Amino acid sequence: MPFRQSALWRTVLLCAIPLAFAWIWAAMQDYQGLNGQDAHDYHLIAKGYAAWMGGHGARPVMVEHPHGYPIAGAALGELLGNTLLALRLVSAFSLLLLVALMTHLTRRGRPDRRMTTAFVLTMVGTVPFLLRYSMTVMSDVPAIALVFGAFVFSARWLVEERGRLLVLAALFALLAVAVRFAVAPLLGTLMVGVLLLRIRNGKARGLLFGLAVLAVALGVVAWMNWPRLHNTPLRHLVGDWSPLALLLRTHRSDDGLLRYTLPNIIYLLKVVVHPGFVPVGLLLLFLFRREDLRPPHAKLALGLLVVYLLFIGGMPYQNDRVLLMAQPFVVVLFTPAFVRAWERLAGARPGAVLVAGTLALSQLLLFTRAMHPFMQQARKERQLADRVNALHPPAVYTHGMGASLRDLCPGTPVTELWNGVEDRFTTGALLVVRPVVLEQQWSRTAPWINYRRAAAQGMECMECRPDGWCLYRIR
Repeated sequence: MPFRQSALWRTVLLCAIPLAFAWIWAAMQDYQGLNGQDAHDYHLIAKGYAAWMGGHGARPVMVEHPHGYPIAGAALGELLGNTLLALRLVSAFSLLLLVALMTHLTRRGRPDRRMTTAFVLTMVGTVPFLLRYSMTVMSDVPAIALVFGAFVFSARWLVEERGRLLVLAALFALLAVAVRFAVAPLLGTLMVGVLLLRIRNGKARGLLFGLAVLAVALGVVAWMNWPRLHNTPLRHLVGDWSPLALLLRTHRSDDGLLRYTLPNIIYLLKVVVHPGFVPVGLLLLFLFRREDLRPPHAKLALGLLVVYLLFIGGMPYQNDRVLLMAQPFVVVLFTPAFVRAWERLAGARPGAVLVAGTLALSQLLLFTRAMHPFMQQARKERQLADRVNALHPPAVYTHGMGASLRDLCPGTPVTELWNGVEDRFTTGALLVVRPVVLEQQWSRTAPWINYRRAAAQGMECMECRPDGWCLYRIR
């Protein structure tokens, strides 16, 4: 049955409803989308681009994050008059783009429109962790949507062999890199997977030439930007990878000493069975069949999933945000299993549609639970910033609040103690740290050494909060 654009838009509009309710609920909780230092970094970069576009400042220079996401936010912000709102809308629209792409892939060859809509609604549109990150000023959902777009059009090209599809796949891939460098392992695996499938079919000559041209183009861009790329997170990611990390529960990294309940290799299974990632993953595992891997797009999704999980499993940390990038490929592999479940429920009471609707509503409740840590962090950052602004210090030294204090305390110089050891501290400046965490997680690192040096220089405790954050006035 031919794919109908009207079915796609109906699904997108349906998934926009829970997204809108999530936004309204978050606004009622006074959540503004800013929590965590990366979010504030993106906001600062976007504000810098907005000022540059208006002729009021210099163009921001890439230090850590690629600038595709904040540039999009700044450009949209020029139209809306609100950069923060624009950044959040980019994240939200990216979730709807992911919904459209999943509908586009799932609907092809499947005549049951209600099944497709229910599948995308429950497996993408109301997934708690995807909804959560679509609320925040973060590049995660835009990067996920763009990488999945590259996958969808690559998979279609393998079957239909239309050049336009390959161009679209390349465009999505380039945009994904511009948004988040950490997508490189997935895109590299995608290129290799497409090439291997073409070689198997004896049609790789033209693709080899195209990949060679793309590789040369990317190499030239990397060479031209090497001074800035040299210190990007991707370089540190590759350097930190170790196969032994898959078996460990305790890691030492740039985040200090980290201890977890499970080894990394077990933690990776979370993306398959945890309801925050895949709502009925455990059930669908029992309905999964080996023949589900026969289509080219399923083989490609499996390759991407395995390689990416092995890659992040070798990193010295466990992070749901990083693991979320694999979620759409798990959903692709579970599509036939979902169809089997749908067919079994279709003739039963209360019926498949009612079950899917109930599941979607329960996921929205899980979303509110998943949002609480983000909201608490955002509230904490604003409270600390308000306290700093009230004290009017000549400078601030902090660990773990550098970007948020720079964002929320404009005009006050802020030094992040993680960046290096300070010889001397400004008299009258504030030190904003968590002493217990410094001792437990950061012992003998730059933040811990700086804290000890500030104490030796002399400091007065202005406030210690129940959550462990303390403010000291340096003498």
